[in-house]
Amino acid sequence: MDESYSSTVKSIGAIILTLVLFLGVGYYVYTSLFVPPGPAQVEDQVATAPAQSAPAAKTPS
Repeated sequence: MDESYSSTVKSIGAIILTLVLFLGVGYYVYTSLFVPPGPAQVEDQVATAPAQSAPAAKTPS
């Protein structure tokens, strides 16, 4: 029973590892394909963020 339990744990671990690898590769491909329009939006948010956060930071102090 212990041998079958360890074999099932190993098989479940292998399945989880393969799923994580597939998700990692898929996420890498997704980001590499869709990131080029992303930085402009992120830069716009970063550029507008200090103007919005500066008064909020000054108000408590």
